[in-house]
Amino acid sequence: NFCLGAGRRRPCSLQRSRGPPPPPAMVAFRSVAALLAPGMACAQQAGKVVAEVSPRMPLQTCTHARGCETVPAAVTLDANWRWVHNKDGYDNCFSKDGWSPRFCPDGRTCAETCAIEGVDEEGYRTVYGVKAIETGVELEFVAQSGNVGSRVYVTDGEDSYHMF
Repeated sequence: NFCLGAGRRRPCSLQRSRGPPPPPAMVAFRSVAALLAPGMACAQQAGKVVAEVSPRMPLQTCTHARGCETVPAAVTLDANWRWVHNKDGYDNCFSKDGWSPRFCPDGRTCAETCAIEGVDEEGYRTVYGVKAIETGVELEFVAQSGNVGSRVYVTDGEDSYHMF
């Protein structure tokens, strides 16, 4: 199975249905079944070549009653922009020709074989054109590397996305 996103095909093991959402009882059943089914889960491997150092930024939340408060936040780069390579080496799992049949004959094998790499501060700035500034982040349309554009998400600076 392949999921489509950002103009690329990427392997995935589950596809979202287009029908109405399942009833709560079915969601609970599926959750329990997933926990009890050993060996059925697969997930993308985290790379070990470059440690993730997300650009930090201040984020203000404002209410009429309390005014504005600054909370810590950061941005993280979309997975479609990151280096995906075999977890035990440096060979690309994805290239201009698509997914490598050697590492990604199917979604499960790809998730088990490939790792998605982190991005450090220099990589964010020079490769992707994303840099922290005093009041937030600055995004260059064309980075020093020649990459065009970037897609980032706001996080709490740790491990959760910030929902607006």
